[in-house]
Amino acid sequence: MFFVTFFEDFTVLKKIGKGKYAKVYKVKRKNSIDENYYAVKFLCKRPSETIQNQVEAVMNEILILRQLEHENCIKLYQVYEDNEGYYLVFDLLDFENTIQKQIDKIEDPKQLQEFIKEIMRQILNGLIYLHSKQIMHRDIKLQNIMLQNNENSFIVKIIDFGFAQFINKKYIFVHVGTPGYVAPEILQNQQDNNRYNEKCDMFSLGILFHLLLTGQHIFTGQQFIQILQKNKDLITLKQIVCF
Repeated sequence: MFFVTFFEDFTVLKKIGKGKYAKVYKVKRKNSIDENYYAVKFLCKRPSETIQNQVEAVMNEILILRQLEHENCIKLYQVYEDNEGYYLVFDLLDFENTIQKQIDKIEDPKQLQEFIKEIMRQILNGLIYLHSKQIMHRDIKLQNIMLQNNENSFIVKIIDFGFAQFINKKYIFVHVGTPGYVAPEILQNQQDNNRYNEKCDMFSLGILFHLLLTGQHIFTGQQFIQILQKNKDLITLKQIVCF
């Protein structure tokens, strides 16, 4: 943590994304020769949540992010805290340059196949690295995979480690993830003796692979609970495998 405030160091330019618990802004350093732009993830301190639980969750995310030094994982640069919340400074990624938009531009089937293969290869590289660090992401999905342009190619970045956890940590085997992607062993987990591990990320990656290839989600429904139940019971997936 730094005693200097975030707003003393950075100028906020615009909001570029938001989630359930966080907002993301494009920022630039003040009074610096550094001409690069960055992204800051702002995690608001929520009065409805106990301070201890919130601090533990944020500190866990920061601890994990500081472990990461891999081209296929988002890089954390600095962390700030004030009375309003926590500010995590990252590489700036182009949130408009999504994988889906790139897929929509590709008309040649062979070129599309190669593009998807490269996406999967780089995600796997990132996951192999995470798992070698005894870290499971627990929320692999299309929205958490971004692209960074690199001359005539691109680099895949795994982002959002808010649900990530160390595999061997005690009392962390809770129901987390995104319905439609989450591994059934997470949803079926009831107690500590039914522990899951990094393989949960591979299930989510398989769901993502199917989405990239077909443009269709495996688990669908009109309501949230329908998707969740199909996901938990592997309905539809069993039909695909049997077919």
